Amino acid sequence: MFSECSVSSECSVTSVSSEFIVSSECSVSSEYSVSSECGVSSECCVSSVSSECIVFCECIVSSECSVSSVSSECSVSVSAVCPVSTVCPVSTVCPVSAVCPVSTVCPVSAVCQFFSTTMTLLKIFIMLLSFTLTCCFLRHCTVLAQGQKNKSHTANNPCDVMDYSDVTGIETIVNCSMRSLQFISKSWFLENSSEIMLQNNLLTVVPNSTLNSLSKLKQLSLQDNLLSYIQPKAFEGLVSLQYLNLENNRLNLFGLPVDVFSDLINLTELRIIQPSENVQTAYNVSNPSRQTTAASFPDGMFTALNNLTNLSASVSGQVLYFNKDFIQLKKLTGLEITGNVKIINESSFENIKTIQNLSLFQLNDIANMSDFVLGSFSNLGYLRYNLIYTGLHAALDTLRPLVNSNVRLIQFEQVQKVPGLKYVSLLTRDGFLDVTSTRYLRQICVEELQLNRNSIFVIDFGTFSGETFNRCLKSIYLINNPLIGTIMAFTEGLTLHNLNKFVITGSFVRENGLDDGDSQISKHKLYGSLKDTLNMNTNLNTSLGNLDNVKETTVQISKSIEYIDVSSVFGESHLNKRVTIRGGENVKFVRLVDDGIKFVKFPIEGLPNIQVFVLSFNKMYILEPDFFNAYPSLVTLMIDSCRLVSSFVSRYSARMFRNLTRLQNLDLSYNSLEILEPKTFAANPFLETLNISGNRFKQIPFDLVLTPKLQLLDIRENVLTSISQEDRNLIEGHKERLGKFQLLLAGNIFSCGCENLQFLQWLHFTDVELDNNKNFTCISKTGVLSSTLAYLDHAGLWRQCWGQVCFNVSLGLFCFTLIAFVLVFVWSRNKILIQSRLLQIFTGLKFNTLADYKYGAFIGYSDIDYHFACFPLRQYIENDLGLVTFLQDRDLSPSLAYADGIMEAINSSWRIILLINENFVIQNEWFLFTVRSAIYAMSPANPNRVVILVDAKSMHHLPTEILNSVPEDSIIQISRWEMDYSLRQSLKTRLVQ
Repeated sequence: MFSECSVSSECSVTSVSSEFIVSSECSVSSEYSVSSECGVSSECCVSSVSSECIVFCECIVSSECSVSSVSSECSVSVSAVCPVSTVCPVSTVCPVSAVCPVSTVCPVSAVCQFFSTTMTLLKIFIMLLSFTLTCCFLRHCTVLAQGQKNKSHTANNPCDVMDYSDVTGIETIVNCSMRSLQFISKSWFLENSSEIMLQNNLLTVVPNSTLNSLSKLKQLSLQDNLLSYIQPKAFEGLVSLQYLNLENNRLNLFGLPVDVFSDLINLTELRIIQPSENVQTAYNVSNPSRQTTAASFPDGMFTALNNLTNLSASVSGQVLYFNKDFIQLKKLTGLEITGNVKIINESSFENIKTIQNLSLFQLNDIANMSDFVLGSFSNLGYLRYNLIYTGLHAALDTLRPLVNSNVRLIQFEQVQKVPGLKYVSLLTRDGFLDVTSTRYLRQICVEELQLNRNSIFVIDFGTFSGETFNRCLKSIYLINNPLIGTIMAFTEGLTLHNLNKFVITGSFVRENGLDDGDSQISKHKLYGSLKDTLNMNTNLNTSLGNLDNVKETTVQISKSIEYIDVSSVFGESHLNKRVTIRGGENVKFVRLVDDGIKFVKFPIEGLPNIQVFVLSFNKMYILEPDFFNAYPSLVTLMIDSCRLVSSFVSRYSARMFRNLTRLQNLDLSYNSLEILEPKTFAANPFLETLNISGNRFKQIPFDLVLTPKLQLLDIRENVLTSISQEDRNLIEGHKERLGKFQLLLAGNIFSCGCENLQFLQWLHFTDVELDNNKNFTCISKTGVLSSTLAYLDHAGLWRQCWGQVCFNVSLGLFCFTLIAFVLVFVWSRNKILIQSRLLQIFTGLKFNTLADYKYGAFIGYSDIDYHFACFPLRQYIENDLGLVTFLQDRDLSPSLAYADGIMEAINSSWRIILLINENFVIQNEWFLFTVRSAIYAMSPANPNRVVILVDAKSMHHLPTEILNSVPEDSIIQISRWEMDYSLRQSLKTRLVQ
């Protein structure tokens, strides 16, 4: 920025003050440099330099720049005419002061002016086109470069590297998952990587020296590969690793180096569960010396993992046993075990007494579990048995050591003896839940109890009783059990004082309800055994949910209950009698799905504050129109697949929901409904989601104006052929107002005819979120099934429907536009002439003649060019054309001010001739005044009054006023200031006519 600069000889300084102006032909050498405060135009010309601008260089001004004086402060003044010195050295720091006189004329134009308005518009169009093409080219280059960059990156590293910030700082994640990798390279991983994901590949070994430099690595995922071996120093140096997942590989713990985990001193979670087929032979290795103990894990392998808190592992062998190495793992609290072990006894867990969360799942070969298997745990908080085929009663007996202890969760899921044959539990009594089988369970202070998918058929009285249950139990889950016992047996659980959630679901055993897997069991033997087991003298049907024999039923529940789910339990339930719930003031959620509810006459009373009511898959047909008035606090109501009668709903739909003023979510799907009252949801202004799929609606069956907060409308699988323009506008309004709107339309067959052209366009261009990727089935006007994506060519469809009409209209508009353009073009080129002709036609205007003026021609010129104006030009006009001329050097009266004299002469002249070159434009301070006076003198009475003689090199200096006002024929471009034949003829035709 500090070097010498020079301004070329073509640089003409017209003004130096607070703004330093340099003409557009100014050229600046490559050494030229200015401070950051200086303004430099985009065309490499200095367009303005503020008074504060300081040039940090030595400048040499060319011979054409006139400098009259250079003061000690380096202030420059410029005279009007300046044939001065050749070289003007300026001091190293040269502030341009504001003392220089400013020229009154500054014809500096950053963009060259064209000859007419048409040329100007053409240039603007070309510039815009160039700009657009440049942008497209740059964008293409950017995308191409990015693609090349990504391609190069992919070639070098198949992994994705991502950075994200959290409270601890910036974390780097390397994602190499699902890339079919057969090896890993050290170069793929940054040293500051905090997480590496290598799961779902084809890796067979973890080699040494690949991960050793990753001292900041916290999580490593290697699950779902083909790993069969880990080299001894594969994990060396990973001192920060906290999570290691090696699940679903082909690893054999007894075949791995004993110290493979020795450097993982901060590891908190280790997952090494392997597929059962690999675990089965995991310990049948060629080194039998490793198997001298009955331990399920190699000695010394886990001794360094002092911070381990969670372990998930597969085991095999005869007896499950954790060796003494686990005594050192004082922080181990979570244990998940699976595999093919056969026996779990009271010694299995004696070395891991710190466990608080125990999960045993998929122990396929288990043959025996001791009743004291849990005796080693003093702080067990979570216990899960899943797919442990010991039988439900045997599993419940293992709870014996937990009597009088506090447990957060006990979950027994699929612990029946014979998996897949649920009715066998009736023969083995495992499907019978009574006070004996739950004798230990009822003495444990458990908060949540889950007995899911255990083929429980009968729940006897007293099963959920007891002081401990009454005090501790908060949640009961008996999901997917084929209950056929008496209702009152499990409803006694609803009276537990602290119970908050009560969930019992199953499938009612109908007469033909045997599973395929139980088909070999005699039906008579099954029910005979059941009757003997229950010692029942009555028919089984008396224990179902039919209330026909009672006039009114009252059910007492605990006031602490908020959630009730009793689904798929009753074969058939009638609500034609009153049912009252006592203590249900705090119930918020009620789910009665697939309970065969029908003959609905009375609501279930005593639940005034429920917010979610699910009645799906019942047989309600017709219910009282005011049925839901008993639940004014409802937020979510689901009555889908309830076989509601369409005529009933169409008549009472508004009445059904009028008291549900807080309703936000409603499901009426799959009820074969055809019509709703338009004002159905007038009383539900907070409705947000509405599901009316699986019905027979031909259009949106309600007024969208009444649902201002609706965000999701599911109207799939109906008989819609289109959506009206009004509804589309309302949907768009919802989207704009709420920020989102989801409309689900799949399963309808729309019409793809011309009448739905706008609808088809709307489907593809709307911002509303549509399902099925905006592709829906439609039928053409010829009856052919297609899809809406086949009509993406909206222009072609439009032509097909409206082509002829639009062509006719377009042709008319084209003709009109063409005529208008021609008129505008002609007007812009000959504005004054047209005005003259119009005035002459309509007002009788007469053109001025030469006799109306004192002078025949006014000649405006620069003082430097007086020779051409005063001699050749004047002589030709006066002698050859016979016109009187006005020359300012000859005819301007000394008694008049210069401006007044010029104005008077122009107004008194038949023609006004202006000689324009750089001298006139730059050095004549009266140039702009003369030009504007000449333009103002033009009138409809003398439209061709101004004639311009311009130097070809000075065309870009022509002021805009001339280009916009003077006809192009009156602008004569000359290359030499000589009265040649061409110039004589041009002047003759313009001055004498």
